[in-house]
Amino acid sequence: MAYFLYQTRVMNSIILGIDVSNDTFDTAMLINNKVQTKKFNNNALNVFTN
Repeated sequence: MAYFLYQTRVMNSIILGIDVSNDTFDTAMLINNKVQTKKFNNNALNVFTN
């Protein structure tokens, strides 16, 4: 009797977009055709508080 082991390797495609302006720091990440976004204020006072 023969036994076969099949292993599938899936590569995740990740794309990161960054937009820096005077007021905001915007990011968008595309992972497997799903978009996640995050927006931060672009000032020195809250860099480490988010």
